[in-house]
Amino acid sequence: MDMQKSQNLSEVCQIAHRIYELYMSGNREGLEIYFRDQLMIPAAEAKAFSEKYNPQKPPVEVCPLKAIKDGWTSSRIFAELSLQFASLHENSLSSVWPKNVLAWWIMKSVFGSDVFDFEIGDSTGEAGKNGIEFLSRPCDEDGRFVPFGLTALEAVDIESVPAHVARKAKTLKEKLGKECGTVLAKTLIDADFIFPPTKEINLLANVMERGLSGEEVIITGAFCPDYAYESTGDLDIPFRYTFDNVGSGVGLVAKQFVRTVPYIANFLHNFGIKHRFIFGIGDFEANSQEVLRRVGLSREEFILRCILSLGDFKKELGEFLVELRLFEQEWANGRWQKYIKEAHSRMTQGDFGSIQVNTGKNPRTEIIQFIAKSSGSFYRSWYGKDFTDEELEQLIILQGAEYAAMGRVLGEDFSGKPFLQIAGDRPKMQAFNAMYSNHPTICTKRTY
Repeated sequence: MDMQKSQNLSEVCQIAHRIYELYMSGNREGLEIYFRDQLMIPAAEAKAFSEKYNPQKPPVEVCPLKAIKDGWTSSRIFAELSLQFASLHENSLSSVWPKNVLAWWIMKSVFGSDVFDFEIGDSTGEAGKNGIEFLSRPCDEDGRFVPFGLTALEAVDIESVPAHVARKAKTLKEKLGKECGTVLAKTLIDADFIFPPTKEINLLANVMERGLSGEEVIITGAFCPDYAYESTGDLDIPFRYTFDNVGSGVGLVAKQFVRTVPYIANFLHNFGIKHRFIFGIGDFEANSQEVLRRVGLSREEFILRCILSLGDFKKELGEFLVELRLFEQEWANGRWQKYIKEAHSRMTQGDFGSIQVNTGKNPRTEIIQFIAKSSGSFYRSWYGKDFTDEELEQLIILQGAEYAAMGRVLGEDFSGKPFLQIAGDRPKMQAFNAMYSNHPTICTKRTY
């Protein structure tokens, strides 16, 4: 496959090629892990998919214009991408899976469950058929369904934005005006942010609406220190943390901030919205003896390198003005450890504050357990050891308490002001920001 050419394909197409490459390498276990950890397919289905995936030909590089011109159906598109199964359970007619189920899982992973989601229930009674319910489907601004295949190819634009974000973009246009809303939607896409779920879109629109009325908008957030990482050679997840050192330059997550700030700043400037960028670096990670042991540094040297990283960060941004701080020492001012302890104590007792109300997700099953299932390899790399499921969940709660503490600090410091938090990694963890504060957070697509 021409890798450079494939980068111009839709994300669904790129994933189809990645799956085929794993299959051709003979790495069935790697294929199962990819299904489970990258596409978030449940373990039993991921195993079945890896065993039954047997394409008869490589996926083609589908041209969206050709698909539209020739009137290809969704089924034809998914067949050309080698994403169809004949049957996963030949011995049980009531459990035959729909042939496009792998394509559906990919679409759910790429576009988010609020855009595309489905549920396969019990047999309808007809041999070889399952009851399928689409919980959400790609729609245009007026709620009309957009064909799955054309959505997967990102072949359909509706009012200048891709079909899979059209309905959420409509909210931005209704609140901010057609031009501003459209440009904001395109800015999020061009900057490679994960297009926010509906609740976040409404919060984001409220912030920008206040900005258009003359208030100063604050864009804030914090990024990790410059942990060592390496290239994976994988287009989907190009980098992997090694955690064997901390540098003094612009770290992997900080690079996401450097990359996205110009997009946001240009949007705000073009619409006359006054703004400030205020960012912090995670100096508090030097509080962990485990982290210091892994990177081989004293606490003092760790903090010094964070300070040097802030200097490099400012240089990288050049003309764009930003205010930079050590998050714990110069920003939280004694609140950090206190707020972490309070959040951790509450969550270990099953009290998750306003997370479910503010995000619409069950903190235990849809956030903590989800992260534990999908991020095991990340934590093993970070800490250099294995964890049981229970240990992982406790670790996620402990880290979640830090996110909750950060959200609380931001909510207090910018109370009454329109502000937006940006994040450069781990979108699921950002839900903990909402334990105390109901402000919008937009997150870039992951790179590790």
